[in-house]
Amino acid sequence: MNQSSIELNFLESNFLAARAALLIALAAVVSSCATGPKVSAAAAVTVEDLKIDATAYPALDHLEVQTSVVDRDPEDTDAPGMILTLRELGIRSSANYKLWLRAEPHPIIVKVRINVFTDAARAAAELAQRFGPEARAQSSRLDLGDEAFNLQDRLVVLRIDRVNLEFILKGMPDRLIGTAEAYERFVRERLEQGD
Repeated sequence: MNQSSIELNFLESNFLAARAALLIALAAVVSSCATGPKVSAAAAVTVEDLKIDATAYPALDHLEVQTSVVDRDPEDTDAPGMILTLRELGIRSSANYKLWLRAEPHPIIVKVRINVFTDAARAAAELAQRFGPEARAQSSRLDLGDEAFNLQDRLVVLRIDRVNLEFILKGMPDRLIGTAEAYERFVRERLEQGD
């Protein structure tokens, strides 16, 4: 047997071993999906799924991602510090977006902050901590989501299940509330779909 034949046999045996390992791993994944713990559809949603589009909000020209952090593996103990900090707060993903709305003569920019929590109780607790009695006394309640209020026509805060949203736009309360209403419908739909 020459050197080329030995190398070819070696490569072929490594390929077959890798293929067998891949098939075993695939079978284990399929098996765990069939019998493992079920994740609710809402639990699978991240901020990446909550990027509203012009179909859901026709006034939208485009969405600009400012920051986005997603904890893709809650079991990973070697995750970066930012992910570990978010975990301590019960946050699975967090983002800051700018929504560019069509308007003349210039577009209107609405800033949006989204936090997706591990559960609705943590989301509600975070809102209570961030916006205590003083802030709420200066706001008006909105009939949106599970909890919503408008703080001096500059900030709308909204909670839908385990998703907290904040919308910032000064001087245009109708646009601010209209944006929150469109986003509320969009988020509810995404949570129901589990995308």
